[in-house]
Amino acid sequence: MKKFLLPAIITMAPFSVYAQGKTMPKTAATMMRQKMQMESNPLLEDWSGNFGGLPPFSKVKVEYFIPAFNLAMELYESEIQAIANNPAKPDFENTLEALEKAGEKYHHIRAMYAVWSANMNSPEFEKVEAEMEPRLAAFQDKIFQNQNLFQRIEALHQSDLAKSFKSDQKRLLEKKYRQFVLAGAKLDEETKSKVSELNQQLAACYTRFSQNLLADENQKFLEINKENDLAGLPKNLKDAAARAAESRGLKGAWVINNTRSSLEPFLEFAENREQR
Repeated sequence: MKKFLLPAIITMAPFSVYAQGKTMPKTAATMMRQKMQMESNPLLEDWSGNFGGLPPFSKVKVEYFIPAFNLAMELYESEIQAIANNPAKPDFENTLEALEKAGEKYHHIRAMYAVWSANMNSPEFEKVEAEMEPRLAAFQDKIFQNQNLFQRIEALHQSDLAKSFKSDQKRLLEKKYRQFVLAGAKLDEETKSKVSELNQQLAACYTRFSQNLLADENQKFLEINKENDLAGLPKNLKDAAARAAESRGLKGAWVINNTRSSLEPFLEFAENREQR
């Protein structure tokens, strides 16, 4: 989940997707709906500022993630279908470069989603994760298993045209080709379906495991009632332990949370204290 941050500026291709995988011009109603959703959801805003744009972290609310993903995946899939079904002969610009630029809003949302998952998790966000992780796994497989898209990449990989590519272009082609193959692009349709099912199950299991682990970290802690037991700890660690105790309603105590950022500094200084 921690990937695809490419600061690219793209113009959304005016396509929507049939169930059969074909593309057609978007209706005015569809375009208006998407425009309204983008204007009402900060996660769908264009990033502004330096370094290709900065995430609008101050505007993010947990309830924005699922509707933002829903629209971003719809837009991304439209772009993928447009690339995959392009009647022009595949070349670097209309296949690899287009693929790199596709899905900007989706990748932006995933970047913010990853920050919330790793650093700002909450019971409300855990519900979002439980719903989205299997869906995100399935969506990724849908891209990697798109036969028309892979055929364009494979055709480039085997073509004489690729010999004239610059070194960075050759590297991207090799990387994309290998990425698709390892994700199952060459498998038959039945096996692709099984792989996707397994990936969704693994995503759900990993999410449950990480959420259970987080619950253990929140529920189990070391309570210290004698200030002497904190001898040797820097003031910032003592203050953090006091705040942690206060947050749990433990007056006159210190708490070392069951997290690496709390335990490792405590054990480091405790070990040094013992050595002295």
